[in-house]
Amino acid sequence: MITPSYYRRRVIEAERTPNAKIRCWKGKPVENNSWWPDVSDKNGAEKAIMSGFVAAAFVACVTAAIALVSIFLHKPILGIDGFGLVDATIFAAIGFGIYRKSRSSAVLGLVVYLVERIYMTVTNGASSSAGVMTIILSLAFVHGIRGTFAYRKLSGQASIEHAPLTSGE
Repeated sequence: MITPSYYRRRVIEAERTPNAKIRCWKGKPVENNSWWPDVSDKNGAEKAIMSGFVAAAFVACVTAAIALVSIFLHKPILGIDGFGLVDATIFAAIGFGIYRKSRSSAVLGLVVYLVERIYMTVTNGASSSAGVMTIILSLAFVHGIRGTFAYRKLSGQASIEHAPLTSGE
């Protein structure tokens, strides 16, 4: 059970840390929320980025496993056939891009995932377990987007489009 002394201890710890932000709700400090992580600092942004990376890696591994089993059995499983290996490769590349903190990879990951889920729902029908998994993975991809954009903003790096042009002299 969380006692009032726990809250006092958290405030004291935060006061000792320079530039510490105390997130409060109803006057009490709150811990980081895994359903909607705080991306106001680099550490939080990196955790959110890892959520997107894990989602892409999970989708790639599960799709590859199902595709390999469908190749072995010579029939589609859950609507995935041997061409699912192409999808797995795409998600592996997207996951690598998210891991490297690429904003475009994070956005592409969410878009490709949602398009594939819509296609699978239209062709194979919807199930409640797939719906729950879709929501959880979509949320993880959204965290990846939030994390990559926040990390870029917090690191102060200029984007490639706005980089100054230099001559080769």
